Amino acid sequence: MISNNLGNHTTQQNIKLGNYWLSNDGSDKGLQIKSDGNIQVGNGITQVNIGGSYSNAPYYLSSYIGFNAQRNSQGQWLFKGDGGNNGGVAVIADVSGNIRFVSVASNGGSDKSIDETSMVNNTKLFINNNGNIGIGTTTPREKLTVKCKILSEEIIVVLDANTSSYPDYVFSDDYNLTSLHEIELFIKKYKHLPDVPTVEEVKTEGMKLAEMNIILLKKIEELYLYVIELKKEINDLKSK
Repeated sequence: MISNNLGNHTTQQNIKLGNYWLSNDGSDKGLQIKSDGNIQVGNGITQVNIGGSYSNAPYYLSSYIGFNAQRNSQGQWLFKGDGGNNGGVAVIADVSGNIRFVSVASNGGSDKSIDETSMVNNTKLFINNNGNIGIGTTTPREKLTVKCKILSEEIIVVLDANTSSYPDYVFSDDYNLTSLHEIELFIKKYKHLPDVPTVEEVKTEGMKLAEMNIILLKKIEELYLYVIELKKEINDLKSK
């Protein structure tokens, strides 16, 4: 019997919590403290597990919280079945401070077991130790890296000090508009428009949407200036 919550205590009998038991005798009811130090709450597909690391753990995994997902010392993950479902979810941490959110889909009602590699390959969300977040990838290069399609109703880009200035300067009286002849020579030589990144640059560095939209807007504004000049020339020719 435990008389207070100070220090370490060894129970001489089970401690009753409501209708269930806190037990170290292998019972699968209530709250279990297992022989390897892991903790299980509940049983069957309703279980929640809290586990630690093992000396043979690959990927430097250190600890986890598993929802119908429990790991043994051999690196096997077990998902209990209830006759119709046997999937689960785990939040896994490693010794480097990275966090994985892993989900394994249900494909039947019986118990199923998968190895560590298969478990890690089911990572859906990854947060590394510098705060970068990866969706569909475990190597996020930026604060948020998404390696899959994104469906969104609206995206708002806020310009900051690191973004190129908005191209209203194109309409300033002192703006030096490149001649169409120079543009033609540039295109023949480099096979792309001035200021627009090449396909090689996009493949290597990706396309920055805010900067690209600004570049395209600049080109549209320049096109209007060219059209206005051409319109004036046409009108002059008509009058002559």
